[in-house]
Amino acid sequence: MRRTQDLVKNGLVKLRNQQDVKDTEDPELQCPSNIDISVTQDITGQVVTWPTPNATNSSGGVTVISYPESGATFQASVSGQNDTVTVMAADAYGNSFNCTFLVNVRYDVPPVLTCPDVSQETAPGESFATVTWPDVVITDDYTSDSALVITRSHGSMIANLQYDADPVIVTITAQDELGNIGRCTFTVDVVDTEKPVWSACPANVTEMAELGTKSKVVRWGLPSVSDNSGKDPIGTNNPPASQLFSGGTWHMVYTATDDSGNTGTCEFYVTVIVDDDVPEFTNCPTSQVRFNSDANTNSAVVDWGDITATDNSGTPTITSNYARNQRLDIGSYDLVYQARDIHGNVAFCRFNVLVIDTEAPGFVACPDSFSVFILGSQPSVRVSWTEPTFMDNSIQGTVTAMPSPGSSPPGSQLAPGEHLIEYMAMDAQGNTASTCSFTVNVIVQTDTIELDGELLLDIVHGIDGQFTPTIARLQSLRDDLDDLFRISSSLAPNFVGIEMPASIFDASSNFKIQFRLHFSNPSYYNEEEIKQAFYSALTDNLNFATTNTIVPESFNLGVREFRGQITLRRIVSSPTTEVDFVTCCGDPTSTQYLALEARIHENLWSTFRGLGNFRMVKSLRFRSGSVVVPFTVTLSDGSTATTQHADTFFANAIDGSSLEWMPGGVSSELFLETVSPPNVLPITEVCPSSFECLSNGGTCTVNYYNDVFDHVCRYDC
Repeated sequence: MRRTQDLVKNGLVKLRNQQDVKDTEDPELQCPSNIDISVTQDITGQVVTWPTPNATNSSGGVTVISYPESGATFQASVSGQNDTVTVMAADAYGNSFNCTFLVNVRYDVPPVLTCPDVSQETAPGESFATVTWPDVVITDDYTSDSALVITRSHGSMIANLQYDADPVIVTITAQDELGNIGRCTFTVDVVDTEKPVWSACPANVTEMAELGTKSKVVRWGLPSVSDNSGKDPIGTNNPPASQLFSGGTWHMVYTATDDSGNTGTCEFYVTVIVDDDVPEFTNCPTSQVRFNSDANTNSAVVDWGDITATDNSGTPTITSNYARNQRLDIGSYDLVYQARDIHGNVAFCRFNVLVIDTEAPGFVACPDSFSVFILGSQPSVRVSWTEPTFMDNSIQGTVTAMPSPGSSPPGSQLAPGEHLIEYMAMDAQGNTASTCSFTVNVIVQTDTIELDGELLLDIVHGIDGQFTPTIARLQSLRDDLDDLFRISSSLAPNFVGIEMPASIFDASSNFKIQFRLHFSNPSYYNEEEIKQAFYSALTDNLNFATTNTIVPESFNLGVREFRGQITLRRIVSSPTTEVDFVTCCGDPTSTQYLALEARIHENLWSTFRGLGNFRMVKSLRFRSGSVVVPFTVTLSDGSTATTQHADTFFANAIDGSSLEWMPGGVSSELFLETVSPPNVLPITEVCPSSFECLSNGGTCTVNYYNDVFDHVCRYDC
């Protein structure tokens, strides 16, 4: 309204009298659009014009004015001032309307280029790269992108640019429509960031220390290195490929640096293990391993299973002092297993294997009950026997059994009566067999055969020469003789006892004893057999088991002996069976021979027992075929019987018709060949001990196991 008043005041609008104003409508006015003008930077102000805005009014006559007016100079600036221009339209009646628009005069600046920083890495494995870069960003405040004039020193790429080439300078310019020029410059460079590459880099190495040491010389293959630059790397660290390492883990590094400062490494670890760990047994028995012996053997095949061990260095070597499935005798065995690893560490597994005997022993031979004869004057007698033996699977051969507690051992003095002897068999493991028992019956024998004799002793109880025959020494001699005949000699089964009625010293200071032997009645021996039994029981035919020693060949019996011979042609062993002459008599130990010998002894005894001072008979070794039986008849030396008496006794015992031998009229079923020579020889007397000379091949002794048929005794030799 004020602007309108100013216009009126200035005469631009002439008002009519108020009485004349009839138009109240404001004019219509259309302002120009905002005006933007770009100028170069050398212009400080710009005259700006615009057409007069068009204004209309119903009353017509509209006046339009602008402020500032068109053609005014506007100040230029970088961003423009955005000056406001006001346009007003007024009619004659004072109605008005105004509008505004902006005038902006600004400098047109050169295009702005934003250049990149271009640094390209080399192509993989190569020393170069093809470098590209993005489009440069160009902005301009006036000129459109399409109107800009752009120039480039290089295109949008550089091919195969080496990393070690000088950087390339790239310049780009842009000119706008007003001729303003903008430019940017950047550097294109290829850089090598690729590390040197190691080939054949060793893998991690693990070695065991040398045996007995804590170190190891470790070797490996040398790696090689290359670089994409094609040049040898510099600054290379190259450890030797053979070094002595102590126990532990060592980090090995090969390094190589190229001329761009890139460093490549080859890294691995060397480990030297010092093995101080001993192997470990996995199943060592912790208790005794027991096996029963195999039946009827003293051993067992034993197998305690596989003994195994482990070790950190691999499977150890296992040895042992006994092998599995080995046959071991009964007993205890300390087994030692040894596990040794490759570094000499040793572990031991120790356990005991026991082979147990559970099998009871068995007696091989248990003595039969037997009787021992003694004289009534003896309070007791020393009795011996062959002790029973037993076999056991745990023992090689046989073993002598032990008497049971309370049972008498061999060599004990036993009084008359029955004595139960018991033995037990026990092996080392305590297994026992059934008891072996037998009875020793000590019988006082009153009906005995008495044979008198004498003996010279050179040493009695270690005393050589003169000594006093004390009762103790005499008893010792009697015991020696009793033991000799009862225990040591072949006469033991029929021996009853010995008496020593007298003793004297002879002219040579030898001790002469007179003795009387007692044998059970009947007994079948002769003088020579008794002598041989006596001497054989002595050591070296001289020494008793004690220190008593005899004078050689000084044992004599006071007896007479007759000698005869018969020939049997028929021997009946049962009512229907006859003895085979060919097979009956070849073996003197055979059952047939012994049975026939017993029959002959009984008949000889019955035939000659009536002779005066008769003592015993003995058949000598007879022969097969028609059985030839030589025999002896022993009488005391005081007997008055003659050989004719003996022939008569024998003739009376033969049945004249059948020639059966029938002493006392009792059938013997033994038949003679004839009763005449040579089948029956006349009975002759064997030379007494005073006869020492022989003629015609005769003999003064009778050997009970040889065939001796004739002898001639002479006093005048």
